[in-house]
Amino acid sequence: MITSSNMRAIMSAICSVDRHQIEAAGPISDKRWRDFQADPHGTFMKLNDRQQDAVTAAINRRISESRP
Repeated sequence: MITSSNMRAIMSAICSVDRHQIEAAGPISDKRWRDFQADPHGTFMKLNDRQQDAVTAAINRRISESRP
């Protein structure tokens, strides 16, 4: 079960994903990157599976780094 604290951490971390972290799984167009910057939550759903995996890995790294 995801707690509200976990959800806040996930939602915050997705906003800090860098383009190069997504592009590790394949190129992303300038338009898609601008869309991701403006609406990372909605744009995440439009990324391909590998790019979604890359974003998820970046979020997991960010969350694990922020834990004491």
